Formats: sequence, structure tokens, C-alpha cells
Amino acid sequence: MAAIQIRDDGLWHGERQRRPIGTKVVQVLKLVSERWLIREDYFHFPASLSNLYCIDGSLATVWSAELPSSDDSYCNDAKVVDGKLFAWTWNCYRCELDMSSGRIVAKQFTK
Repeated sequence: MAAIQIRDDGLWHGERQRRPIGTKVVQVLKLVSERWLIREDYFHFPASLSNLYCIDGSLATVWSAELPSSDDSYCNDAKVVDGKLFAWTWNCYRCELDMSSGRIVAKQFTK
């Protein structure tokens, strides 16, 4: 099946389409087979919801990333480094996230 693509601010996988949760999709990162990390634009994203989430090949949500606090959001591209998932937040946290659940494994204040 074709890779997941960003089109018209949403997602496409073959003939399947998914609209964004709150704003527009700005990052797609393949995590493992049939799992992709999605980051939506944080600006004007609904408060206390995570703009970073994992989907499967049917475009269904597998998990939403835990936020360090309810007023935070993920603002920069997430990266997998040495098999670990890292994401950065608006309130200056670098979070290591569990790739199977989206829970924060560790966080570091970076400001």
C-alpha cells in the first residue's frame, strides 16, 4: 500500500482519507510497520488535547501523546534517535515518548 501523504491539510493512505483533529497536519513520521506519528500545527489547536498522535494503516488513532502539562503542545518535528522517540514542546520540554503508548518516559526542561 502507498505511504501516508499529507494532502489538503489532512492525511491520505491509498484511498483512505483522514481529516485533522484540530488544525492541519505538518509532520508524518514512520515509527514501525503500519504505525505513523502525526503532528498537527500547534497554533490554535484545541486546548488540553495533544497535537501529536500515532495512527495505523487504516488511519485510526492508536494513541495520543501525553502532554507535560494541559497548557502545552508539541511544536517542533519529532525524531527517532537510537530507537527512542523524542518530541519538543512549546513550554520548552524535550520529551522521550514510549512508541507503543505515547506516554512520557522522560522529560527535560531545555530553556
